[in-house]
Amino acid sequence: MRVRPGEVIMLSGGVHNFELVEDLAVNIRRAGAFPVITVTSDRLTHRLVSELDVNTLREVPSYLLRWLDEVNGIIDVDGSRDPRCLQDLPEDRVSACRAGLEAIHRKRAERSIRWLWIGYPTREKAQLYGIDFEKLHDGFWRALDVDYEAMAAAGSALVEAIGTGRAVRVRSDQGTDLEFTLLGRTARVDDGVISDEDLAQGFVTNNLPCGEVFYAPVESSVNGRAVFDLAYYRGHPIRGIDVTFSEGRLVRARAAENETLFLDRLRNATGGADRVGEFGIGLNPSLRAPTGDTSIDEKIWGSVHLALGDNLSFGGQNSSNLHWDLLIMRPTVEVDGRLLIKDGELLPLSPPRLRHRRRAGAGAR
Repeated sequence: MRVRPGEVIMLSGGVHNFELVEDLAVNIRRAGAFPVITVTSDRLTHRLVSELDVNTLREVPSYLLRWLDEVNGIIDVDGSRDPRCLQDLPEDRVSACRAGLEAIHRKRAERSIRWLWIGYPTREKAQLYGIDFEKLHDGFWRALDVDYEAMAAAGSALVEAIGTGRAVRVRSDQGTDLEFTLLGRTARVDDGVISDEDLAQGFVTNNLPCGEVFYAPVESSVNGRAVFDLAYYRGHPIRGIDVTFSEGRLVRARAAENETLFLDRLRNATGGADRVGEFGIGLNPSLRAPTGDTSIDEKIWGSVHLALGDNLSFGGQNSSNLHWDLLIMRPTVEVDGRLLIKDGELLPLSPPRLRHRRRAGAGAR
């Protein structure tokens, strides 16, 4: 984020991780900037979405649009303790909330306001994903404890290896066989730091854990089939997602489990929710196996993720209130006839593996 004196930083989080929000606020103030803090809870979120009229949920918070003219940066710590908190509510109500916030996201992008999203492990997430909490907790903090300079160098090397990306082909043993072009599209490297060079190029967003190189593919160029390993939405697992694209449009979509939920989310989204908005390759050396949390899993070393929906903020032309990252493990990727990834292993022409600076052990349990 590289907070500067005199800046205004919007800082949000949940009641369950407010200690981290406090630490961030103190350090923002130490840097001479001014934090403005908001806090939420799963109970509050559920009450708002379930009790308010749908038209009220769609209303754009105009005061916040005006206030963003004074804001220099936004830091969002994942405010949800339990991804299942909206599980019992109809999709049209959840989608209405997303529609109401779309103008906020657009204003943030138009003003190039720096934005950092920070995940947070919880026992409820571990229970949902069917893994031990200690494993989720330690894996999350270990993924933050990397050499960020080496991560940046690895990202740059991968971008160089991809080159123009005139012809990209992604395959997997699950049945993925997808082709598209990156020609004319600029690579983004999520290396944990919004540098001066990033700002000069208009790249103002970042995630923690970090570690990926991603592009907005030429929207109309996407053709073929993609089979995703697993997705979660509102606490429901969606397994066996199998989609087909023709000239950039989704023409067939199936899922072995919770297919209706998958299709409902697409139907209730605005704009080009049926287009591939992002192609990304995971680069975090500490992540090797999926947890179920896509914000972490998309950074797995040698994985590929494709996002359905919006890509305006990183060089694309597709507008939607949906951006849904979906994971492909152990992919094989060819770029302009050259093998870049083989069964999930980044080959010698791409970046070397990274080592942790120290053993991670931080973070509240």
